[in-house]
Amino acid sequence: AAEKAGVHAGDVLTAVEGREVYGTSGYDLFVKMLSESVGQPLTLTLRRGTETIQLPVVPLEKVVDGSSRGYLGVGFTTPTVLRKYGAIEAFGESVRQNWKQAGLLFVTLKKLVTLELSPRTMSGPIDIYRLTGESLREGWIYYLSFMSLVSLQLGIINLLPIPILYGGHIFILLIE
Repeated sequence: AAEKAGVHAGDVLTAVEGREVYGTSGYDLFVKMLSESVGQPLTLTLRRGTETIQLPVVPLEKVVDGSSRGYLGVGFTTPTVLRKYGAIEAFGESVRQNWKQAGLLFVTLKKLVTLELSPRTMSGPIDIYRLTGESLREGWIYYLSFMSLVSLQLGIINLLPIPILYGGHIFILLIE
């Protein structure tokens, strides 16, 4: 729907129906307005380069987990901030970020086991390939971040005590 309306990659959404959107509250407002406007035109105010344009767009209907939502086919990114660290600070920040990502993996696994999350949300090699290409198009920082996330998660999953994985072999060897 966004492509048909003329939205381009790199456009910055500044307002929906004249209401400014910025930060988390702006994203929530956008999602709410989108959900309430399925089949009805919304006016998006976009910044494209140095000019500001307004485009009418009609959200399509998408059913997610049994509920109907508006869908445009756009993604959101946050500005990337590069920080420079010394060797010791970089190591500490790396440990913090990896710990945070590992925690998210365990929360996801818990939700899968308790059936709070559908197994359909899991991605396989084809999705990883597609997402790798998308992250590369966004820039090398996004690409490296995505690849490090995938590597960390695969490493942790391989260490789980499941018989066919390395963690299962280690577990059996510890028992022996």
